[in-house]
Amino acid sequence: LHLEGSSAPEALRASGGEGFLDVQQMPSSGGKPGLLRVIYDPQQVGARALLARFLAAGCDVQPPASPPPLSILAEGAHAEQHELQIGLAFRSAVAPAAVAFVVLGVVMSPGRHEAAPPAAAAAAAAGADGFLAGRVLLVVIAAVASWAAFGSRAGRYFLDSAAKALQHSAFTMDVLVATSTSVTSIYGLGLTLLCFAEPPGRTLGELLKSAAHFLAMAPVLLLVVLGGKKIELRARQRTAAALKELLAAQPTIALVKLPEGGGGFQELPLELLQLHDLCRVPA
Repeated sequence: LHLEGSSAPEALRASGGEGFLDVQQMPSSGGKPGLLRVIYDPQQVGARALLARFLAAGCDVQPPASPPPLSILAEGAHAEQHELQIGLAFRSAVAPAAVAFVVLGVVMSPGRHEAAPPAAAAAAAAGADGFLAGRVLLVVIAAVASWAAFGSRAGRYFLDSAAKALQHSAFTMDVLVATSTSVTSIYGLGLTLLCFAEPPGRTLGELLKSAAHFLAMAPVLLLVVLGGKKIELRARQRTAAALKELLAAQPTIALVKLPEGGGGFQELPLELLQLHDLCRVPA
């Protein structure tokens, strides 16, 4: 049962009586005070009898003129702004993810001296130093792209969301994404620095592949998760739009046959319907 008025929840608790369980103050909206959400056992007391108790105790309450909005509709009101924020974060991660992914593909592909037969490998190894130097430069570019993604709107979105979640001791998906991208970016940067201390050879080649692999993970992960969030938001908006259409067709009053009304049907708000009420439904 939802009620509006100037009475405090404490006044309703004092006059609830049998069947009354609790009353909650709903958040305010549009500068108006929030509705009072009364929880009761319909097997013990009806909505009209409960309202009569409140009025007899001098409480200033009455059924609302319109039904309260569903929580998903309240979320839909902010969905457009949230979608804009995610869209900007998604676009900021596209370029770094593309650069890091291309570098990963190039570095992971075998070089000519690596793919050559054993007999020709020694001859091809003469040009391997320049080949590896070029790959070191590519890995440095991947490191720049990875940290650019981490410091962009995409990275800040997950870092801010994770910080808010941890303040409430909640381990959400955003916390996992922020943690994984932080670890992979730092580890990839460490491997990149090790590449400068390693002499040319097979070990350097393996270090370059590992560094490119970890550096590409962060921007690509940010891009993929943000893409999933965009799809989820659009699905929520479609659901909220469908619920709005259903609520628009929902009646706000019912024709109820009341014994105290001489046996005729009277209009009552839906909030005041009780068990065993006889209602007239127009054809």
